[in-house]
Amino acid sequence: MRKLVFIALIFITSVCIVTNVFGRGDKKETYTYYEEVNILNGESYWNIAQKYQSDGMDKKEYANYIMEFNMADTDELKAGQRIIVPVIKYKEI
Repeated sequence: MRKLVFIALIFITSVCIVTNVFGRGDKKETYTYYEEVNILNGESYWNIAQKYQSDGMDKKEYANYIMEFNMADTDELKAGQRIIVPVIKYKEI
């Protein structure tokens, strides 16, 4: 009987340790906020993506995401134009 209790205790402890170690990586909370940006002369979607560096996307994906979010027909920006930049951040919980 002692052997069975000992084995069960080891099993439960192992499961708890594995769950804590590997389970935490998948648990992230997403925060999204929106910035209105006034475009300066010479700025591009690439510059904006580089400045805000959204988590989970490389700069090219993020630049394309900003364009799609603003329903842009072209990748050209004009000085004085205003766009909305969705900024996505992940936080471990």
